[in-house]
Amino acid sequence: MSSVEIYRDLQQQINADIAGRRSAFRDDVAALAEQRKRGDAKPSPLIVVSAGDSWFDYPLPTKGGGVTDVIESIRSRATVMPAVCNLAHHGDATTEILGQTKRQRLIETLKAHPNAVDVILFSGGGDDLCGDQFRYWIKDFMDGPIANYDDTLNDVLTRDILEIVRASYEDLLVIRDKYAPNAVLVFHQYDSAYPSGIGVCRDLAGHWLIGPWLSPSLQGRGWNDRDQGQKIVAALLKRFRDMLADLCRQAPMNYVVPTFGLLSKDQWTNELHPSCEGFHIIADAFIGTLQAIPGFAKRI
Repeated sequence: MSSVEIYRDLQQQINADIAGRRSAFRDDVAALAEQRKRGDAKPSPLIVVSAGDSWFDYPLPTKGGGVTDVIESIRSRATVMPAVCNLAHHGDATTEILGQTKRQRLIETLKAHPNAVDVILFSGGGDDLCGDQFRYWIKDFMDGPIANYDDTLNDVLTRDILEIVRASYEDLLVIRDKYAPNAVLVFHQYDSAYPSGIGVCRDLAGHWLIGPWLSPSLQGRGWNDRDQGQKIVAALLKRFRDMLADLCRQAPMNYVVPTFGLLSKDQWTNELHPSCEGFHIIADAFIGTLQAIPGFAKRI
């Protein structure tokens, strides 16, 4: 089978999977509508559309548990399980999630359920910042004590990539306002991953097939101390956190889940993805944020 055929088959599998999720979501929303018509006294579950990267769609077993991610953890830990249409796919940068094709899929999903969606969950930015391109955001190794790890970042290039990420988020605001004006948008901050050198899946020679996403760039810049590397990652993610906070100050009905600083070093499966325990901790933060939104306290 040629590489073109492999790619085509993979895309067909992904599209079929997403189509199945959308079909199941239609059934769930219809069932909830019938429940409301009957005057069922039970709390009405939140109706959620989620889009994003591997934090919402992690297809492999995690350390300490089975296959999980934020969305699956929310489903398993919510008091009232929400109806979720998860459009996320691992490995997507914000420019792809909100590029023409996947942007249109999100719009079509929202249009199919006018005034029904309560929440749009979005996970994006991690794949823009990490990977081989991570080396662009950091400076070469600095000898001697470092008072402020923000000084290890390339100001110009970091500002540029965060502006691109912000533009994607701003486009999402436009989509919400036009196609689901009653829905709240909920984002998250990520957390300061540890550059452990661990990726996903080894080949027969012992090399990682996917990742690692942080340590190669850090080492390429001369940063070989992993604790220093984590502080550099934290400095970059603090800028991402500040960008989200500023974005939400300027627009109503937007919320940020405070996930930065929640996980310890041993609560990661690899350089980008939490362990099963870690995903549960992140999911609990999402649930807490949703419960604090007016009208949602007993619906999640």
